[in-house]
Parts: sequence; C-alpha cells; structure tokens
Amino acid sequence: MRRLLPVLLLSSAVLGARAAVIDVAPPAAPSIIMPAAPFGQNSAPLIASPSAPSLTIPAPPALIIPAAQVLQAPAPAIIVAARPLTEAEAAPEKLPSQGGLKKLAESLAPSRDAAEEGPSAAERARSLDSSFDGKLAPEASAWDDASGHFARGPLAPNLPTVETAARSLIARLLPQLYRRVPILAAYDRSEHPSTGHTWTPEKGHLIEIAPVHADSRGEVPSAFGAPGAARVQQKIEHLMEFAHEYFHVLFDSAVRPKVNHPAHSVYSAMTEGFAVSGEQILVERLLDHAPDLGLGPRDAMDLAAVSRARRQWLDTEDNHYSEGVQSWRKAYEEGGVKGMIAFLSSLSAQRMIAVPRSDAAYQLALGDHKLLAAYLGRDQSPTRRGLDSFAKAAHGEKLTDEETREASAAVELAGPEGWRRLFDRTLLSDKRIQEPKAKVAAGNWWEKKAEPMASVEPVFVLARLSPAAGAELSRYLAGMISTPGGAARLFERPGPNEKTNAIIAGAESLPWDEAARKTWNDGLTRWLIGTN
Repeated sequence: MRRLLPVLLLSSAVLGARAAVIDVAPPAAPSIIMPAAPFGQNSAPLIASPSAPSLTIPAPPALIIPAAQVLQAPAPAIIVAARPLTEAEAAPEKLPSQGGLKKLAESLAPSRDAAEEGPSAAERARSLDSSFDGKLAPEASAWDDASGHFARGPLAPNLPTVETAARSLIARLLPQLYRRVPILAAYDRSEHPSTGHTWTPEKGHLIEIAPVHADSRGEVPSAFGAPGAARVQQKIEHLMEFAHEYFHVLFDSAVRPKVNHPAHSVYSAMTEGFAVSGEQILVERLLDHAPDLGLGPRDAMDLAAVSRARRQWLDTEDNHYSEGVQSWRKAYEEGGVKGMIAFLSSLSAQRMIAVPRSDAAYQLALGDHKLLAAYLGRDQSPTRRGLDSFAKAAHGEKLTDEETREASAAVELAGPEGWRRLFDRTLLSDKRIQEPKAKVAAGNWWEKKAEPMASVEPVFVLARLSPAAGAELSRYLAGMISTPGGAARLFERPGPNEKTNAIIAGAESLPWDEAARKTWNDGLTRWLIGTN
C-alpha cells in the first residue's frame, strides 16, 4: 500500500486540477508554426499574427512513459496489509482527499521500523518475537525468477542464483524462521573442498559450497547421508546444502555469539540440530507445494531422497548432529515452528559455548527441550539451579541441603529417558564423549598411561538423588552385563582396573531386587575370572 500511495496521490492531483481560461483578442489570419521538438519534451507552439503581438502559450507537460526496465526492482517487495479494507473504504462514494488517502495508507501499513517508534520499539525489534514475526519477507517473491533457472535441467545455476533460491524458499515456506542476514557466499576452491558455514566477528558469515562435478546425468553424491546412500541432481544438492548452511546463519543471528564456539561445546550440537531440523521441515514444505513451485517429479524424488538419507544417517550415527536434533524435534512436535522459535529465544550463546557436550547435566536434560532451555538459558529458575547443583555434585562437590533438594527435583524431571542417556554416556566406552586433549609427544608413553580415567561418578550421584533412578541403574547394569559384549563395553579391559573397581563400588549401594542382583553377581564373576 505504501508503494501505491504516490499513484493515488497523483490521481487526486490530476482530478483536482482546473483548466485556466485566457482571453486574447482574435488575431488576423494567424499562422501556426510547430517546432520539431522530440516527443516527451516541452515544445511551445508559436502563434504569429500580423496585427497583434506574438503570444507564447506553454503546452501542458507531456506524459512520459518510461521503459519497462526502469520500473523493475531487484527484489519486488510484497507488503501484507495489516488489516482488510472496510466496506466503505472498498467502495467509496467519492475520491478521498489527499489527507484521507494518507491516513488510509498509514492504517493499512504494517508497523513502522523500530527507529520510527522510539526506544521501546527498538527493544522489541531486537527480540526474536519481533525478528521472526512470520510476515512475508520481500525475498519470498524472488523464487518466481529463480525457478526458471532451476527448470532448465539437472545442473546447478550460478551460486548467486542458488543463494537467491534458498533464501526465497525459506522466506516463502518458513516465513516465521526467516531473517535477512548479510552473508558472503563462495565455492570452496581448496584442495579438499567442503560445504560449511563459518562466522567471525571481523568478517561476519561465510557460506562455502563444495563444487562437486556432476556425472552425465547431472547428478552428484549427496552429502546428506552416508557415502553412496543417494545421488541427486546437482541443483537440488546445492540448493539444500545452501539452505542448511543458511539455517546456521539464522541460528547465529538469533542467539548472537560474541566469540566462535569450540567444536566440543554444546553450541556445536544445538546449531547443527537447528539446521538439520530446518532443512527437514523445508523439504517437507517443498514436497507439499511442489506443483505450485514448478518442481517436477524428478525434483520431488530427489528432495525425498535427500530427506530420507539424512534421517537414516541420523539413526545410525552418534555425533553432535544426532544429539543436537533431539531437543529441536521435541520442540517441533509439541509446538510446530512456533515451538522451535520459543526454544531458540530461550538459549544463551555464552552458556552454550561454555558448556561441553560431555557435561552430565546437559546429557541428563537433552531429551526434554523445556528442561534443556532452563539449563542453557538466561533465567535463574529453580530448574536451572537444580541442574547446576547436579552438575556440581557430578564433579564431586558437596551440596547443601537446599541444593540437594533442587538437584533431586531436576533429576525427577529428566525421567527415565534422561537417566538412560546419562548411563550410556558415562558408563559405555563407545558412547562416552571424549574431551579434546593436547597431543602428547611420541616418546612420552608414561604420560598417556597417567591420563585420568573418565569418571563414572555422575550415574551414582543420580542414583543417590533419586531412588527411582537408582532402581533403573541396577536394572541397566544387570541387563548390560548379561548381554553378549556388554561387559566389555562396560569395563573396557579384563581383570581388575580403576573403572571396574569404581563401578563395583558404586553398585554396592544401589537398590537391587533379587533377580537383578543375581544376574549382576554372576556376570561380574564370569568377567573377572575371564570366562565371559
């Protein structure tokens, strides 16, 4: 409506104009000489009379119709009216005045920029609710032009077109998540190219795409699954890779980190979980609207293949991708895209960067997005204090009575799913998250031998804080030691050793039932004498 306002004002001005009447004595046999002025210029006809002085009458301004390209804009803006027209506004009895048109345009326009509305509006604009308000961004219409490039064949168009297409589809299909963030985009021309996103305070966001060459069918191996799991058209692969990396940009833009995050931090898991979730939801929307978007059957098949390969890979891999997606999946299942936005708005970049993935309280809360939001958020809620107290106890620190009560309450909130995850991460050698360590010199083998064992204390702290968690741990240990290969995963090395001794000592205080106790003792005996 704002863009239509000048046209409406022009119409009002034209209708309000009145022709001026000039009385001139009629000349005797005037001759009219028309200068040969080019069309569009203000030519003035000269009227010459032998009996009267010459009089110059300016011609009315000629209407200049610009060439079509003058009217084109790089990205046509679509502004959604804040409300529909009333019946009186839709069918006026007479043309409104200029003042009336101005008031009508202002009433239909969305809220103005934060700078126009004062400090309180500036604060709202900095919040996620204002940034992700669901309004259709101008980029949403850019797909109309970009789709023509994608319809020409299986090969990817140039990178700027891929970027335009990815931005437009996110803005069009997931408007609540989209934000316009400045980025640099480039192909990775290094010796071992890879697709990825990096951010630095100095240079901002950089998205790099690996320029994988297509085969004779225009297909490339998809990076969204295990090697060889899927081959798709190059254009689909580049489009989805760029979209995935742009979701990283959106995550960073929302939580606003001030420094880069370490690879072993919780931040790495949470940003990958958000990007994977966004990519999967985008594919779902693309398939739902494929005909409207001009996507053909082969395009739809490739999009489905990308999504399927990703899901299969997540089900078989245990890494920060599969870990991070768990809480985002819960948030989406409960509240849709709005649920994801609410979860995202609660996270603290500083907290996510500071907490390592091996942190016991993080692993305990991971399966519940609300519990995790409390632990990784900005608010000092009782749940946050309880998880902090649990983390403190897991590191061997003594708790006050109040801290013990809050930690017990947090443990109960995590439930069996959170307990089981902590059991796996703490006790099993193939599930434990190893912290990065400095490289040891080749000859210093004794330093490697002197490295401390990963502590098993967190699971026994859990058992002491919750009798229900303790009973669950006893059943877990009995089941693990009776499963083929389970004792090796649990104790790692045959015979007495530091980890075995710690587990046996902790197990003595668990609430065993008779059957589980017998299973545990029998399995432990077989392992210690070497017959397991």
